[in-house]
Amino acid sequence: MTINVCPVATEDKADWQALWTLYLEFYETERGQDIKDLSWARILDAKEPMFSQIARNADGKAVGLVNYLYHRNFWQAEDVCYLNDLFVLPETRGTGAGRKLIDAVYQQVKADGLPEVYWLTAKDNTTAKRLYDSVVEQFPFDVYLMEA
Repeated sequence: MTINVCPVATEDKADWQALWTLYLEFYETERGQDIKDLSWARILDAKEPMFSQIARNADGKAVGLVNYLYHRNFWQAEDVCYLNDLFVLPETRGTGAGRKLIDAVYQQVKADGLPEVYWLTAKDNTTAKRLYDSVVEQFPFDVYLMEA
């Protein structure tokens, strides 16, 4: 299957929001339209270190997305990249679309001179973990979240 990945543009809003909504449904959560609009505005704002790319099949149908951001840290001088969201339509999984989305982020991060990309996933997301394990070794840390 032919999959093309490129950074989102203004005209991709409907496709991006549809895919992101499906991603949220996959994780059994919701975000209001205000958050969707805010996230979209941040992605398009050149002053914001937030980015998104969309995967399209040969027919131009949006079949996946990846959202990522650059941020500072206390461990090195350079920013690092957090791959925030990765989603591929269920019927497109196993076609290489997820791998192409990860590769697109990696290539952009390299071009921007950042030293690393990291991400996390649900412990029971075995499909995603198979992909991630084929790309990189798992980092030996657990993640904790304290809501304020």
